[in-house]
Amino acid sequence: MTSHFQRKLGARYYLVAIISILVNISCHKALANDKIKVGAMLPLSGPLASFGQTLLEGIRAANLDRIELVVEDDECVPAKSVKAFKNLTEVHKSSFILGPVCGSPQHSIAPLLKNTQVVSMLLGSGAENLFTISGKRVFSPQYSNDAEATYNATFMNKLGISRAALIFYEDIFCLTHEKAFRRSFKGDIAAVLTYNTLDPINIKPLVTKLRQLKVNGIYAPDVSPFLLGLRKEMSNAGLSHIPVISIYSAQTKDLLNAEGSHANGLLYSYPKVSGDDAVGYFAKLGSRIFFESIRECNGDSACVQNSLLTSKGFTGEGLLSGEIETRIIRDGRFEAYAQ
Repeated sequence: MTSHFQRKLGARYYLVAIISILVNISCHKALANDKIKVGAMLPLSGPLASFGQTLLEGIRAANLDRIELVVEDDECVPAKSVKAFKNLTEVHKSSFILGPVCGSPQHSIAPLLKNTQVVSMLLGSGAENLFTISGKRVFSPQYSNDAEATYNATFMNKLGISRAALIFYEDIFCLTHEKAFRRSFKGDIAAVLTYNTLDPINIKPLVTKLRQLKVNGIYAPDVSPFLLGLRKEMSNAGLSHIPVISIYSAQTKDLLNAEGSHANGLLYSYPKVSGDDAVGYFAKLGSRIFFESIRECNGDSACVQNSLLTSKGFTGEGLLSGEIETRIIRDGRFEAYAQ
């Protein structure tokens, strides 16, 4: 028969267990309602400021419930990106990063993620190897730079271009495009013409070299040559008949403003997405998926990484695949290209 003392002791243990359960439930409810810090690294000043602002609008168009957004301006400069990354992860203690946006900053940040608890979601395209060098911690809501370069090389083959030149601002983003382009382009690559400062003075000497090379096609995997007036200078040199192929960032009003009527005829690859704002589209898409996983996992970064790897549609390289089409600028408008 149970003694009076044993009954009292059992009742106390029972009460302690109930209190413990209630405390745990209370803690889980608090966790489920807490704000979770997510850092964003964007070019909000400098020559790419308008691009960065479009990305920020895309982020804010996603569901920010329970998300505390902390934004750092890195100007797409690698050293500033590293500083921004350390501020977000060490000062603000964020395990979740949106960005970086540009190729060289992406390659500067990716190795820093390896062997950490930090997960990054790009806001657009990146190189295929970012996923590997980051220890499977960098994801992209878009097809890779490599895939876009391959598409454009194949398109130029179909156009019958047999001798091409590449023109671009020398950074890792464009060098990735060059490498993939070379693998698929069947013609002769006469020259790779690069520059390392965003100064219009760089363009005229490049166009002079183009006249000497006698190419019948140009690949510019970067919008900056047009912002510096490449098409205008080609027209002045009597080279406007040479087809120029670029990438989806060419669909911007900044290019139209810089080139004026000389922008007409420019061909460029573009993702098959709804609407005409792929930059904002992918920023919103990547943010939406990222925020969903963060909320579902209550801010646990290992859970978020696993969620992105297994249940959100990403490939084995951390990418969301998608179709690409060719567009053209005609009469100052961005249109689908019909060969």
